[in-house]
Order: sequence, then structure tokens, then C-alpha cells
Amino acid sequence: MLEHRLSTHEARERRFMETVFAAQSVPSGEALLDRIRCRGVSQVMQAQDLIAALQPYAAPLPATTLGYMLRCFFEGCRADMAFEELAILVLAERRLTPAARSLLRNSLDQRCRV
Repeated sequence: MLEHRLSTHEARERRFMETVFAAQSVPSGEALLDRIRCRGVSQVMQAQDLIAALQPYAAPLPATTLGYMLRCFFEGCRADMAFEELAILVLAERRLTPAARSLLRNSLDQRCRV
């Protein structure tokens, strides 16, 4: 499930972001989209590593190694979601409703709180 859903999600998200934000005149807009694209590819690669490690034919990994791989994958996903929310605020702030802006800001506040 991880193998198919993540790569499908990444491709769908990339197309969506490029469609919605491609013609932006926001400074650094293309850099934001590039970062999102690169991180999406990185998530897929990390997922592929996890899938390979969990295959029945794979050499068993120490639990600490597998735990580290999982932690890195999920921490990366959380950080990437926060970055994407911030990018949406930057790229589409004028197009968002006040409620949508508030929702994103509250999510960022909760996600990024130390």
C-alpha cells in the first residue's frame, strides 16, 4: 500500500501545485515549488527503502535501524507538510478566504510549535 499510494499522491500533488501555482509572480515562487517537488521525490525514495527493507526476501535489519528509518520518514513528512502549508500561504494568500488563511496559520502554529 505504501508503495503505490505515496508515489500516486506525489504525482497528483505535483500536478496540482504546478497547475495552481505555475504562473505566480511571487518572488521565490519557483524555488518553493522546486523544493516541494524535490521533497516529494525524496519521500518516495525513503518509502521505497522502507518497502525494500520489509520484503520477506530482504536481509533482516536491526530494530533500531528500522526504527530510525521510520522516524526519519515520518518526521520528513511532517516537516514537508508544514513547508507546503507555508508555501500555499505565500503563493496564494490573496486568493485564500480569511477562513482558509486562518486554518493554515493555525495548522502551522500547531505543527511547528517546539
